[in-house]
Amino acid sequence: MIEILQKQEALLQFSKFTNADALHIGNAIAEHAKNQGKAVAIEIVVNGWTLFLHCMDGTSPENIRWMRRKRNFLEYRRTSSLLGQKLMESKNKTMQSIFLDEADYSDRGGAFPIRIGEQIVGSIIVSGLPDVEDHQMVVDVLTTCLGREVLSIL
Repeated sequence: MIEILQKQEALLQFSKFTNADALHIGNAIAEHAKNQGKAVAIEIVVNGWTLFLHCMDGTSPENIRWMRRKRNFLEYRRTSSLLGQKLMESKNKTMQSIFLDEADYSDRGGAFPIRIGEQIVGSIIVSGLPDVEDHQMVVDVLTTCLGREVLSIL
């Protein structure tokens, strides 16, 4: 799975990322979730600035807390939260073993980096489904929006 997650991140990069891009992608994720009959919270943050935030009916403030913790983990690991989780597992490490407080960090999937070249400028975060599905929802929408072919982890 690690190789697939690394390929997803390598292929789903941007040449630029604007506020309009955040709106388009955020709305596309909401529409994708709605079409699947699922309720998620969505946040898109660039350079510390929340450009998009939407909590669908059926979500709760707990989803906001999960998104914050997933985003913190992405920013710490510099990878998607799911890839960071799998890399840690491959080295038999846990968040406790690397001194990350679970009140502030979560290694559950659902936070995906916004990359422009080698630089991570932000994140797209989904919460509300099992963590692998949160991750895949972001990947599915980015695959469509960027017109790329990417392997699924589901």
